[in-house]
Amino acid sequence: MSRYEVKLVGRRIDLHRIRANLELLSSALRELHPERTVQSVYLDTPDGRALADNLAGIAARQKLRVRWYGEAVAGVVAQLECKRRHGVLGDKPLFEVAGRLDVEGVSRRDFLAALRERVPAAARGLLSGQEPVQWIWYRREYFGSADGRLRVTLDRDLGAADLRFGAMVSRRRPTPLPELVVVEVKAAAGHEAEVQKWLQEVPLRPSRCSKFVLAHHPGQAMAPSAW
Repeated sequence: MSRYEVKLVGRRIDLHRIRANLELLSSALRELHPERTVQSVYLDTPDGRALADNLAGIAARQKLRVRWYGEAVAGVVAQLECKRRHGVLGDKPLFEVAGRLDVEGVSRRDFLAALRERVPAAARGLLSGQEPVQWIWYRREYFGSADGRLRVTLDRDLGAADLRFGAMVSRRRPTPLPELVVVEVKAAAGHEAEVQKWLQEVPLRPSRCSKFVLAHHPGQAMAPSAW
């Protein structure tokens, strides 16, 4: 299902103020899910096609990631996600990875081989020409409007490890990243006006901030909104 998504960026030091502001909005938010750690290994071509498309603002683009939840780095229950963008709308086909997947310390080649063996046949073509490029993790809080039309996530404690230049998939040498808070507002296609109305009450500016791009270029992070 297509959805409309807007990102906003603030400073980690303002986390409590950002959270308090969200609680005071006229369209009150409620917790949808206990906060948890989100981890993803992003895939891209050797020449960085997904990264280049994102930086160029290509209207129709996609990126692949293997995602799981929790602190574990071995024996994880994961899924392959193909996050696709079509102008202001996007969707995200999901494919379960059979069994439990080891990540930390696995060779890049073996990691890809395990994926190809464990994803459904319909998803194997997506992995052609791909390789692990970034391991990204963060803490996420989940909220939604009372009418169920808006979903809001709040991400903090972002970490990343560049996987392009080593033989192994590992997060033991993390990339220094700016301390940011990322708020994402999401709604089904057709509810863009409701998202824009909601944004008028939030003292954060919409941003093209992508965790995937930030992990590649941490020194070029967009300046967060000031409070």
